[in-house]
Amino acid sequence: MTLYLGHEAPTVAAKHVEAFSGPRDWPYDKSVFHVLSGLKHPYGGEARTNLRVVFGDATGVDAHALNACKRLGIEHDVYPALWDAMAALGKPRSAAGPIRNGEILAIERPFCVRVFSYGRDNIARGPATRQVRPWSEILGKVLVSIGPGRDGDDNLGWPGMQVALNTYPLTRGTGDMAMQALAAGIPVIVHDIWGGERIWIKPRV
Repeated sequence: MTLYLGHEAPTVAAKHVEAFSGPRDWPYDKSVFHVLSGLKHPYGGEARTNLRVVFGDATGVDAHALNACKRLGIEHDVYPALWDAMAALGKPRSAAGPIRNGEILAIERPFCVRVFSYGRDNIARGPATRQVRPWSEILGKVLVSIGPGRDGDDNLGWPGMQVALNTYPLTRGTGDMAMQALAAGIPVIVHDIWGGERIWIKPRV
C-alpha cells in the first residue's frame, strides 16, 4: 500500500472516480447535489455502484460534496490540506492546497475533475478577497480540446468556446486543481451555479 503525504492509496479496483473542486464560499449546495445525483443515476437510470468521489476538506463545494455523498450513499474520500506540515517541508502554508490537489490526482487518477464557477457576472459581485486565475494561465502550455458540456451550446464553434470559457473563471485554488489535472492528462468539466455542465476541456494526447 502506497502512502503519499499521509494518505493511503485506495485498494478497491474498477472504480469510476471523479474529483470535485470549487470555491470555499460556494453557497449553492443544491448545484453540487444535482451533479452528484446525476452521477449516481446516469440519465435517470439505475444507480451506479462503482462510483467514487474525492474532494478536499474545505468549506463551500467540498463541504457540499461531502453532505451530498452521504445523502446519496456515494463512496467518497476527503483529502485534507496539511497546512501545519508545510514548515517541515520548507514550504509556505499556501502550498498545502496545491500539494493536496496533486495528491488527489496522483493517488486517485480520476476520470475527470469537476470544477464549479460563479460565472463572470456573478464572480464580480463576490467577496473582494476572491482571486481569479485566468484561463490563459490555467491552460498554460497544455494542448487541449474545448467543447460544450451536456448543458452547453453546440453551435458556438471554436472562437465561441474561447469566449464561453472566459465566461466561467475559476478561483485560484480551483484553477490550480484544473491546471494540474490538465497537465496530468485528466479532463476538466466546468459547472455553473445551477450545476449545469457548461464546458469540457480535454488534454490532447
